Amino acid sequence: MRKIFMMLWCCMMCFYCYADMEILEEDVVVNGITLTAGTKIDKVSGESDYYDQAIYPQEDIVINDLLIPKGQPMYLYDGEQAICILDYVDKKGIKFKSACFNKDGKIVSGNMFEDASIDGIRYYAGSATLYFYPSGKVSNGSLLENTVIDGIEYSPDFTYTRGERVFHGPMKDIGVTSYFRLYESGKVKCGKLAKDTVINGKAFRAGQRLDFDEQGGCVLSGNQPR
Repeated sequence: MRKIFMMLWCCMMCFYCYADMEILEEDVVVNGITLTAGTKIDKVSGESDYYDQAIYPQEDIVINDLLIPKGQPMYLYDGEQAICILDYVDKKGIKFKSACFNKDGKIVSGNMFEDASIDGIRYYAGSATLYFYPSGKVSNGSLLENTVIDGIEYSPDFTYTRGERVFHGPMKDIGVTSYFRLYESGKVKCGKLAKDTVINGKAFRAGQRLDFDEQGGCVLSGNQPR
């Protein structure tokens, strides 16, 4: 009797697990992406469209330079971040918990598994999100450590603890992103000073957040240190 009960329980669990799983019987185009027959759709919200659903491609999907391997979990959205992929590894070997791309397959944002160096700058992973220009250059990220760029030293703009190291900043004010931003050229757009600094003959205090023009020489604004 116990054995029969266990078999029935297993059958019920399988039913619940797959009750919302749809297997496409024919090709469907979503966001310009062709999902071939046999693709599995985990319809978590029970909606009839294919947005915000876990999708498991039956075949490799190639969008320009972006490769989505067969079976790779992905999500489709109606917006700039049109495609989101779990456990994504880019061509530089950087591992993302999740990464979002536009309809052209260009990365828009991502959350890394580990701290990483991108174009010579070390970024903090944790819960922080990296944002990118269509070129793949970082536009917004959280610095891992004090970083010197073009002769100016910037500090992380939030608080986190790793071992005995503690970095301070108003994380509650800025969520999981930081004040550190770059122009597509790689010049600093805005950042928080790590120490007292003189720029173009004007003195600024450690902790001040500065906004720069794209040439990097003109300070557009300077918020007081916190």
